[in-house]
Amino acid sequence: MRSGQYIRALGRQSFEPSSPSAQPPASSQSQSRQRSLIAAQNDVLATVGVCLRETKHSLEASESLMAENEAGLVVGALDLTTTYLASWPLVGIRNRLQTYRGGGGFDGGQGSYTEVLRLAWERGGARLWAGVPAHLVYQLANVARDHVQSRMFAWLARRRWFLDPETRKPRNRRALKILGRCVSFASWFLIYPLFHHSNLQTLDLLPPQPLFPPLRSFLPFTAASPISLPPLSALTSPTTLITTAAGSFFVQSYILQSVAVTLQYIFFKRLLRILPTPAYAHTNTHTPHSPAAVVAAEHAIEITEADAGGERVHRATVHLDPDTGAPVPAGSAAPAPNEMYVDPDADADADMDAREAAAARALVAILEPDRAPTPPPVPAPAPAPRRRSQHYRSTTLSSHPVDVVASHLADCLAGSVLLVAETVVMRSLARSVLMARGVSVAGVYAPFEYGYGKEMVAKAMMGELGLMWALFEITWAASTAVGVRWFGYGYRK
Repeated sequence: MRSGQYIRALGRQSFEPSSPSAQPPASSQSQSRQRSLIAAQNDVLATVGVCLRETKHSLEASESLMAENEAGLVVGALDLTTTYLASWPLVGIRNRLQTYRGGGGFDGGQGSYTEVLRLAWERGGARLWAGVPAHLVYQLANVARDHVQSRMFAWLARRRWFLDPETRKPRNRRALKILGRCVSFASWFLIYPLFHHSNLQTLDLLPPQPLFPPLRSFLPFTAASPISLPPLSALTSPTTLITTAAGSFFVQSYILQSVAVTLQYIFFKRLLRILPTPAYAHTNTHTPHSPAAVVAAEHAIEITEADAGGERVHRATVHLDPDTGAPVPAGSAAPAPNEMYVDPDADADADMDAREAAAARALVAILEPDRAPTPPPVPAPAPAPRRRSQHYRSTTLSSHPVDVVASHLADCLAGSVLLVAETVVMRSLARSVLMARGVSVAGVYAPFEYGYGKEMVAKAMMGELGLMWALFEITWAASTAVGVRWFGYGYRK
């Protein structure tokens, strides 16, 4: 685009000189005025070009980042669904190994873990994925519950009971936390039937059908509800009441789930700080900040003036950086990428200090000839040269592989820490259900029976870890392929 279009867009009248016939002969004053006019027009031209370039680049970058984030959300949702469905059978088999004697209740599976897997596969796929629908609805209900609670407590935190109206500082924070725990425990009554139904199907205490518990079970303390009132004998003393409550699966599962979520969050955040982030650089057609990339956009500004009856044409060239749009002085070249450079002002200051030190030594030698000459100071080591940093993507798609690794490792670490507690809770549930049905509990481990089935459980956990690693390799390859195919990913060299 010609520079005249920029100038006309801003109003050319203020820059138009008078007609040649009405202008006096050229002089040094008129030439100086024309040079000032050229400089002013160059400033306007550079400003307009920078604004247009930055606006265009920002819009393109915003649209690209939005599309890449949306692609990352899609890849993350597919990966989460695949991991959830693929790992469910292995988790269910491990829970059975933690609970039942004789190879998790699989006849003939006492020998090895692979034999248990074979027997579980022969029993049918419907029983392998039993409890998935109820557990999936339970997870969605958990997300909705957390969202509602966060919005509600964000609103409460701005009320005068928890925010000082004068200083605008929070107060009664402990009371707000206690209230949050109470609301969380109260909401557990609403979603507990789904969790209970899913666990019974996983332990083969309920058939795969029906997929969900009956609606009557969501009414607490009814005949169909898994939540029952403590017996009257438990109300005789606080100790008896606490013991009864601690032995119920309702309270045990709430504590276990709350601690598991907290540990997973802590491990996930710590692992994100440790794991390296993959650097996917942009695959540009030009090298940023290289001399070849600094384009010399010649915008000719033609201004006529009377000079001995002729016309004089002034031309100005503005060099613009293609990345930033900033004007670059003519004849200068920007350093290449990662090229080391030192501030030139630092060299000038060092030279000035050296000349001042030499002059001071000469003056001392003249005024005090008998004084021993002062040795020149040892030059300080030069500062480490700075390098131009390259910027890489930080989107949901580019960070997805690291998020997957951190999530899998956090789940494994939290599961290992809570393995004993989970084993006690699952055994207590199975024993209580079988005793209520009048069935023998000889095939179920005692809640605190240590040392039985631990080898098989350890193998099951290693199998889950191997599956997680295989799924990570697949999702890494998939997310990288999507980035290379549609978003111009290029590996840093």
